[in-house]
Amino acid sequence: MLRDATASMLRLTGDIGVMSNRIMEMTDKIIVMADNVGVMGGRIVETEQIQQSNLVLTQNSLTTAQSVTINVIRNMGL
Repeated sequence: MLRDATASMLRLTGDIGVMSNRIMEMTDKIIVMADNVGVMGGRIVETEQIQQSNLVLTQNSLTTAQSVTINVIRNMGL
């Protein structure tokens, strides 16, 4: 009976070791996923900054085109 109990405890200890290893593997995967989320967050911020720059450039181009058009109309006496 003591032998059976000891064997059961040893099996349980082995199972706990396997579960612990699996938990560590999952932890590693979670860390990688968290890193990926951080990288994607950085890319989103970079994209936002690029889009903001493009918006400013587009607004400036439109203002310039408007000024040129007004000057052409004025110079032609229209």
